[in-house]
Amino acid sequence: MRGLPMSKLCSVVALTAGLAVASAAHADLFSGINSWSTYDRWFGDYLSTTVTWTNGGLGSLRVQESGYELSTGFATRNHAYLSVGGTPIQFDPNQSFRFEVTATINSTGGFNTEAGIVFGTSPNLPTSAGADTGNLMYRAGTSPEIAAFGSTSPFFSSNFGVGQAAGFAAPLTGTPVRLTFLYETSDFGTTYTYGVDNVFITLGGSKILPGSYLGVYAQGPNNFPVTQGYTKDVIFTNATITIPAPASAGLLGAAGLLAMRRRRR
Repeated sequence: MRGLPMSKLCSVVALTAGLAVASAAHADLFSGINSWSTYDRWFGDYLSTTVTWTNGGLGSLRVQESGYELSTGFATRNHAYLSVGGTPIQFDPNQSFRFEVTATINSTGGFNTEAGIVFGTSPNLPTSAGADTGNLMYRAGTSPEIAAFGSTSPFFSSNFGVGQAAGFAAPLTGTPVRLTFLYETSDFGTTYTYGVDNVFITLGGSKILPGSYLGVYAQGPNNFPVTQGYTKDVIFTNATITIPAPASAGLLGAAGLLAMRRRRR
């Protein structure tokens, strides 16, 4: 059996090397992520609350909010984006990544506090003006739910709708929940994998928007109106971001080695 022509073999090897160099460059960027940039009331119906962040880097991040007045508003939402030295990072839509974090909702006073992973554009930080974001979230309270929605994120809900899957348990207040967001993209397509406590569902989608940020958020009380006694209290711990092994690069590498082996025969 004849091997690949030398010109094609060199192209395969060069492309594989190029992928390796690109992966290494992104690895350097990802390895530099060491902090959060926090934003009070990224959007907010309650303007007189007190927001307190306890920022311990990727190991521990806590956001507390209290002093909700009687209002016809629905919620306030606080964001924290992955950063290098305090500067939020914008992600390349052509770069795959895996982001995981443990979230614990300790809010009091009932209602529905949600927390999770957020990604997408937010050109007018610190506000939500002009933003196009997606979410992987869980909500604890009177109406618990696990869901993903928004921006380029393919819709999923543990309770209803497209992408329903067995095995996702309703989250409880005070229970740590491990959230996984795996974004894989190549010339062959894009997939989003949502994970909650190591239960996963993978759905096809489109690439994230250029210049997207990636981080976490907390939102509540998600109720009309709030009553005295509600406090928002969410803790994020053990955040990690890695580059998944690129299947396409591995296949190209194998093809190149096979071609070389055939040519030597």
